Amino acid sequence: MAGLLYLARGYELRGEFSSAVESYKKALFLDPADYRAMNNIASLYIRISSPERSIAYLEECVKLKGDYIPALVNLGIAKAETGKTQEAESSFLKALSFDGSNREALFNIAVLYEKTLEFEKARGYYERLGSLGDPKGAKALERLEGRR
Repeated sequence: MAGLLYLARGYELRGEFSSAVESYKKALFLDPADYRAMNNIASLYIRISSPERSIAYLEECVKLKGDYIPALVNLGIAKAETGKTQEAESSFLKALSFDGSNREALFNIAVLYEKTLEFEKARGYYERLGSLGDPKGAKALERLEGRR
């Protein structure tokens, strides 16, 4: 089992995403409750522009481990990329309810609000991100200044 996970991660690091997905799926077959393998498969699907394929894995992952922030963030990303903005927002907010300083959740909810033209909400999350020392927050705030 661990060997399959190491193999999958190696493929992932080399950019061999299809092979990585297949190795993670084999590991998941051996341990159907491996929420990390589910999240890794889903993350790869998002990276190869197949967010719709990732959603079932992420929803199952969140059923198994509802406080697993990486899956909640990935679910938000997948939902946003498939046009389900309210569901995306809900997923990001849930992640932030577990860790209000999670940079990935802060950044992605800010991007979601920016894309849906909710600039004040976006600004608030970018400010929180910037206050954590993340340069993406400050850069985004500069971009939003023209929208006031």
